[in-house]
Amino acid sequence: MTENATKTVIREKDFGVWNEYSWADYGEMARLVGLGLLSLGLRRGDVCSIAPK
Repeated sequence: MTENATKTVIREKDFGVWNEYSWADYGEMARLVGLGLLSLGLRRGDVCSIAPK
């Protein structure tokens, strides 16, 4: 883990409460999204669109 892993990179308000996410949190979220896409059958080189909420 890098020295910046615990630094806050994202802040978002959810139901009136501010949440903070570190680089490590962001990396884990990205990893889980990637695994989810793989489980849906997407493979390297495939193209998809992701719509935010």
